[in-house]
Amino acid sequence: ILLLEKKIGARLFIREPQGVILTDIGQQIYDDAMAAESHISNIRRIGKRSLISENGLISVAISEGIGTFWLTPRLGSYRTLCPDVVLDYKITNQVSDIKPNETDIFVGLSRPTDENLICRKLGYMHLGLYSSKGYEKEKGLPKTLEDIKNHTFVYQSSELVDQLKLLQFLNVSDHSEVIKYTIDSSLTLYQLIRTNHAIGILPTYTSAMADTLRYVPCSPVGFKVELWLSYHHDVKDYSPARKFIDWLVDSFDTTKFPWFGHDFVHPDDIQAMDRTLWKENISTFVA
Repeated sequence: ILLLEKKIGARLFIREPQGVILTDIGQQIYDDAMAAESHISNIRRIGKRSLISENGLISVAISEGIGTFWLTPRLGSYRTLCPDVVLDYKITNQVSDIKPNETDIFVGLSRPTDENLICRKLGYMHLGLYSSKGYEKEKGLPKTLEDIKNHTFVYQSSELVDQLKLLQFLNVSDHSEVIKYTIDSSLTLYQLIRTNHAIGILPTYTSAMADTLRYVPCSPVGFKVELWLSYHHDVKDYSPARKFIDWLVDSFDTTKFPWFGHDFVHPDDIQAMDRTLWKENISTFVA
């Protein structure tokens, strides 16, 4: 540190018994260094496109549930637009796993705090309690939220899930009052519900694709999370990525898929809709 301060010609840290604190100049240099690192990482990210494939590369990070069940089955329609582009497709439940300067496009359940990204709200994911018909036949369904304590409830724990909202949704003060399973995967959550083991919270578009699952009538209405698209500024001028962004926006078009709108659409009404518009998604929910 002394050598660095001597080379720069300024004091960077205040030494105290508890540790060191950045000076004003130190903080300014730190901010500039972080900005420089970000720009260098962007150069690597852009350069990697031609290094890996002469036809280009797009790197995408998507939260697990919406990626696995909704977007992945639809990728064929993007592939027809850009058949030769390499798609680096990451599915994650951990925000910390995403490295913004190594990824072009993000789809998640909250707006990123990075001011260097372009952000756009894709819509909303409405949530409700679901069980399998097998579970209902064997154990019945809760008549009220209070009654959930007498059932087997599975809870998905991840950085992308707001635990406070979950408590409010279940009308309890502590998870231990109701939780029998804690898992960290949307796919595992779905499988536990599908195979008659538990009741859990799933997006209401489940009713469009899974005839074997049952929306629990006592589910509170109005529990929803935002869906956000974000990407780097240079991406908007990169044709394959621009087409992927347009494809993403179309995949959440509320005129085709009204359950992604601001207002709640009851799962009974969703089940009655024409499924030909999203037939490629249905296979992901089939037992």
